[in-house]
Amino acid sequence: MEVYHYIDIHTHKQTSHSVNILNCLNNFGQLPTNGFYSVGIHPWYIHTETEEQFMELTEVSKQVKVVAIGECGLDKLCNTDFTLQQTYFTKQIQLANALRKPLIIHCVRAFNEVVQVLEEQKVNVPVVFHGFNKSYKMAQALIAKGYYLSFGKQLLTTSVAETFKFLPLEQVFLETDDSEIEIEALYKAEAAKVKGLTSLELNYPEHFVKNSVDEVKAALAATHLNVKAIQLRWPAPKFSNGGFANTDESIRRAAIDTVKEASKVARDFGVDHVLLWPAHDGYEYPLQMDYVKSWNAFRDALIELADENPDIRYSIEFKPAEPRGRTLLNTTGAVLKMLSDVDRKNVGVTLDFGHLLMAGENPAQSAAMCLKDGKMFGLQLNDSHGAADDGLLVGSIHLSETIELAYYLVREKYEGTFYFDTDPVRENPVRECEMNIERMKHVLAKAEKLAKFTPTGDALASSQLLWEASVGS
Repeated sequence: MEVYHYIDIHTHKQTSHSVNILNCLNNFGQLPTNGFYSVGIHPWYIHTETEEQFMELTEVSKQVKVVAIGECGLDKLCNTDFTLQQTYFTKQIQLANALRKPLIIHCVRAFNEVVQVLEEQKVNVPVVFHGFNKSYKMAQALIAKGYYLSFGKQLLTTSVAETFKFLPLEQVFLETDDSEIEIEALYKAEAAKVKGLTSLELNYPEHFVKNSVDEVKAALAATHLNVKAIQLRWPAPKFSNGGFANTDESIRRAAIDTVKEASKVARDFGVDHVLLWPAHDGYEYPLQMDYVKSWNAFRDALIELADENPDIRYSIEFKPAEPRGRTLLNTTGAVLKMLSDVDRKNVGVTLDFGHLLMAGENPAQSAAMCLKDGKMFGLQLNDSHGAADDGLLVGSIHLSETIELAYYLVREKYEGTFYFDTDPVRENPVRECEMNIERMKHVLAKAEKLAKFTPTGDALASSQLLWEASVGS
């Protein structure tokens, strides 16, 4: 099955590596056989003989491959009579309502009039304002009415980018329209706009399925971002029953070979760190997994990798469950025991704040033990309610625990990357990432001041100190 990583909601060119909504302005009867299309009568092309064209549009719009009506709307800068524009805009809204297909809106200096017509016609389908490049105030007003905004090449400018970052992700799209820019460039450019973001960690193999190492390097070259590590994700369904601990030796070998491939990619980017998340090495039922044999198989895989690749640091990112019912390495203690058995300097641990909460651990205590042994290679920051891997903003639920974690990171001189592993499903990802960075900088500044403090067992004194760090005196 073809997997697409990008959606181009409004374009005039067809590409094979994204889902495109190709806009057809004329020749409705000559739509290509493949792909998805929006069809509509643009206000520029309305004339006295348009009724015949509208009848043709009505028939073509019934085709399954036509997924939206438009672009249509109002334009005060074109030569078409404005009353005539309103007439055919109204007809196309009615058509969209009848067919239950979204509207793609063209609007130039006529937002009030467009909204008025939409409301008069009681539009009951999604409405997308394409090529949006107006103020944040205007964006807020349209979003509040439930409309969608689509951003094109103007997103690469500062003012539009500032508007975009504060909008809810579920109500925005990206588009190329008639520009030469590729849709991938718009998606990738957003990461580069995050204030304070300096580095990325790339997933292997996901980020290299469609793009080569050189292509990814070229995309990063246009930003200020660098790569600090490669995160290994063994894909299902091949590794659904385990990687290093799989009872099928051929799949176990494939899991090891996948890490070796990721190690080569790390070298290509000039980095020495590969993170391993053994998501599938686990079980659901009693007597399902032979814990001793599985442990030894996992240990031997790490030893092989460490010895063959002494220039690469491998770190285990444990998670107590999900997608498995329970995992082989389900606590920080279990990981440290594994590291002791492996006994290689280039094998360590990456701690994830949310995973520690899931395991019922105190993140600061877990980090302190790993830092004490010199085994904490990486850190993934987020927050959660504790029962699942929620991936929330840093400090949003467990602020005190985050400050205590930062205290030990500062005191024990953690030198790794601060990586934010959050899931902004409904939130704007650019602004969400910026908030993570701003919050963690603030927390670390507090931790610097706390670093001179040594816990003495006095609960009230330490609680007061933490209270003042959290909310002030």
